[in-house]
Amino acid sequence: MGVIDPRTAPPIGPGPEQDAILNAVGDEITNRGFVIASADKLFNWA
Repeated sequence: MGVIDPRTAPPIGPGPEQDAILNAVGDEITNRGFVIASADKLFNWA
């Protein structure tokens, strides 16, 4: 059972706009993973 809030935007359908959003999210996750892994190595070194 789900609740639909009419104030929210409809889901983004398949296509170039969805691909761009998913690529941006993937890049952000990759960048954060690199920073976290690098900080972890720094703390282990210190």
